[in-house]
Amino acid sequence: MDISIFCLIFLVIPINTICIIILLYSIHRKKVEINKKIEKLSSGVEEYTPEEFFKLRNYSFGVRDKQKYALTMNFTGVYIIFNKTKNMYYVGQAHKILV
Repeated sequence: MDISIFCLIFLVIPINTICIIILLYSIHRKKVEINKKIEKLSSGVEEYTPEEFFKLRNYSFGVRDKQKYALTMNFTGVYIIFNKTKNMYYVGQAHKILV
């Protein structure tokens, strides 16, 4: 790209508009990433530790009093939890896994 074209683009588009575009793009990329993780989780392809699961479930895009993003994509399923200290498995079923 020619430097003069870059300078022209920079002068035409204000810096705050560029920042907003970058912010919106990063939010979109994170939503796509979360969607892929939830899709893998719901199809049984992926396993998560409790810490990873709660981090995925509780991810927010910084808007107050707004529902967490992952909670909008609930699904029915079965979960298995292993308790290391008691060497026991717990199996459960839920209509809303992410809630």
